[in-house]
Amino acid sequence: MRQEQSTDSKPREIDLEATEQAILQMLLSGDPCGVWWRSDIELEVGDAPAVSDALGNLRRSGLIHVQGEMVSVTRAAFRTGELLL
Repeated sequence: MRQEQSTDSKPREIDLEATEQAILQMLLSGDPCGVWWRSDIELEVGDAPAVSDALGNLRRSGLIHVQGEMVSVTRAAFRTGELLL
């Protein structure tokens, strides 16, 4: 039983990371001062609970700002995206 739990959590971690990457890519592809609405991100990704978890992780990592329903990329994250892309 314990082994099943560890294998079940691994795909969840991968899915969450993929969701974080997708959201960050969406935010980086736009205007650095631009704002996305949470509902638009949920619509794009198609999984509201995953979006909520991913936004929390990205915010805690300092990559995005979340203010109410508005989401924007931090200047540092945008600049990093410029340098890496």
